[in-house]
Amino acid sequence: MKSSGATSHTSCSRRAPRAIRRQVRKLSALCRAALFCGAVFYSRQMAKKDAKKAQVEIRNKKAARDFFVGETFEAGIALTGTEIKSLRAGRAQINDAFVRFDGGEAFMYQAHISEYDFGNLNNHNPTRPRKLLLHKKEILKLKAATDSGGVAVIPLKIYMKKALAKVLIAVCTGKKLYDKREDIKKNEAMREARAAVSNFNRGK
Repeated sequence: MKSSGATSHTSCSRRAPRAIRRQVRKLSALCRAALFCGAVFYSRQMAKKDAKKAQVEIRNKKAARDFFVGETFEAGIALTGTEIKSLRAGRAQINDAFVRFDGGEAFMYQAHISEYDFGNLNNHNPTRPRKLLLHKKEILKLKAATDSGGVAVIPLKIYMKKALAKVLIAVCTGKKLYDKREDIKKNEAMREARAAVSNFNRGK
């Protein structure tokens, strides 16, 4: 006849593996949940990063001030790897940029794209001329406009579109001093009007 102590020891030894298995299942479920949460967090961070890259936009701050902006065209830009990386970081300015035509092709001059911090010997010249990618008909139309005199082709902004760099260029006519003064008066009047509306709303 088995003693009660032996019976108790046997039942405990049977219950122990069950308890261990339950703990293992709980830990497995927690690990799966943690992995899922980590994957969701990572995907959201990458989506935010991609969205930030897609929002890169370098504007020509002088264009509207110094020119009357006419017809616009979207062009691709032939860039190096280090130029793309600097552009995605927003390290560029096109305030003094312009477009010229040579040999049936379009080139953007004086657009400044800073050297890439980790480019080493493969870095680019920040102000090198950069070829613009346009249809032949567009190039002929733009060149004809500049050949007629009195107009220039000016880059308005550089931006990313589906991971590709694009530049919006326009046929522009230079403003005279009188035009610039009129613009200043209009801008001042608009600022005063906005300030008056803001003060009126606060006083309600």
